Amino acid sequence: MSRIQDPAEHRVAAQTEKVDAAALARLETAVDRRYMAGELPRLAEAGVGAGSSVTIRFQFSEYEGRPAVTGALRGTVVLACQRCLREVALTLDEQFRVIVVEQESALAHERGGYEPILAEAHRLDLHWLAEEETLLALPLVPAHEMGACPELGESPAQQEEPGEPDETPSTQRPFANLRDILQKR
Repeated sequence: MSRIQDPAEHRVAAQTEKVDAAALARLETAVDRRYMAGELPRLAEAGVGAGSSVTIRFQFSEYEGRPAVTGALRGTVVLACQRCLREVALTLDEQFRVIVVEQESALAHERGGYEPILAEAHRLDLHWLAEEETLLALPLVPAHEMGACPELGESPAQQEEPGEPDETPSTQRPFANLRDILQKR
């Protein structure tokens, strides 16, 4: 899957931080940034709450003559638990590897484990890249740990008495007599 940095995607109020990825790659520079949820507007659209923040290290290098970024994303995001619908703070700890390509035709080629992104190397927007990587790191179904939802109380496994024997429920077979019914017709 490839991604395209689309300048029209940014709202007027959204911040941008354009860097020269080609120059940073030649110098093998690392750039550390901390973003609060309010600085990355697409996170709010995805349901990320106000108390969220991420720290990202962008390590620039060259791969096959193109700027590449190896990154580490760490932080805490506040989302709505899908079990109890209350806030849950989840920890993110992800790694990513992207390579900057400037022509769509180069998107299809696999490059040493790097995911291609279509962007101008001399104007790579770190805010956009931070939003992209954070969105990709979000869980599909945010939830508290099993048994930790305040509304639901303990999980069924925690409610069992230690001395109770495990009862296996009887197996139901709704079509067990289907053959008999069809033969009678």
